[in-house]
Amino acid sequence: MKNTKSIAGLIVTNDNGQIAYSAGAGNSPLILSLVKDESWRTDAVKRRLMPIATSEHKWLVIWIRVTELHVGVIVDDVTDTVFEFTAAVDFAWDIINHLLSDPFNAMTVVDSDARVAFLSPVHEGFFASIAARLSGGRWPTSSRTPRLDRVAKTGKAEIATCSACVARTVSSIACPSSGMAKSSAPSAA
Repeated sequence: MKNTKSIAGLIVTNDNGQIAYSAGAGNSPLILSLVKDESWRTDAVKRRLMPIATSEHKWLVIWIRVTELHVGVIVDDVTDTVFEFTAAVDFAWDIINHLLSDPFNAMTVVDSDARVAFLSPVHEGFFASIAARLSGGRWPTSSRTPRLDRVAKTGKAEIATCSACVARTVSSIACPSSGMAKSSAPSAA
């Protein structure tokens, strides 16, 4: 499933920027100096996703506030596309949230064993009759549902009209690096 090697470090500070804990990339002199800067921390809390580049790394810091502490989870192996997007768009978090919850771009993600990894709120409502089975369970293989299990295993995308989805075009796309497949219903037919 998920490669935890991409978690490069962790840093925790108080409101004054004093380091309470750091590990891995959280010990980088660049990150240590950034988190001590109040304006950087304020921007990081607002944006939630902070890209940081060095000559050797492209990190993405997921920055959250927990009571009086600021916690940064540092992710490495960030693709150029993700890095540039989060660097250029200060509301990237909101866009990601919209993409995951928008009824016209709703997603369902299954792993290579056809277990449901993510079911969008829109699909939860639509698949209410089988939602309990889907929660951590296997994706159904009936002809009325997109064949995400097959897409995850073969890596070959499928596009079809799903009558059970109220005549929507459904695309199923493999994500080879993760061994997962995603289905979305981007447009009404």
